[in-house]
Formats: sequence, C-alpha cells, structure tokens
Amino acid sequence: MMVGNGCTNWDYDCNPATIEIGYGRAMFSNAIYKTIMDNDCANNDAEFAATEHLVTPICAEACGAMEKSITHYDFYNMYKYAAIDPTN
Repeated sequence: MMVGNGCTNWDYDCNPATIEIGYGRAMFSNAIYKTIMDNDCANNDAEFAATEHLVTPICAEACGAMEKSITHYDFYNMYKYAAIDPTN
C-alpha cells in the first residue's frame, strides 16, 4: 500500500490540474478560465518564492479569483463543500 500526495509532475499536476479539474466541475467561471488560458497562467505559480517573480499581474488576479471561487471545495471529495457553511 502506498500513501502520498498526488503532485508528481509540475507540468501537469498542482496548478494546471487544479485549473482543469475546477473548471471541469464548474467551480469557477468561464471568464476566469478564459483569462487563465489566454494568458498562459497555468504554470505561473505565485505560491513558491522561487517563481513568484514570474507571475504577471493578470495571472495573479485571475488565479486569485479562481482560488477564491474554489476555497470551499474539498478536492479529495469534489462534490461536498469543505466548509460547513459554504457562504462563510
């Protein structure tokens, strides 16, 4: 039996996967998705100090809007809210 984090390849997992999974399950808007894709924001990740200087302002805004939209979802249980009160 193996247990671990599913993030294994930065080109496909983590932020790129979050974008596709979240959009595919209608967790954020078409406009946010279009902005992310049109500006190649999928691999611009501000979470890591080593790459945050590469993030453009439009990507920071679009990915921030996506993060805000998906906050209440539990990615290990996609169809259930992570928060007891989803309006919180």
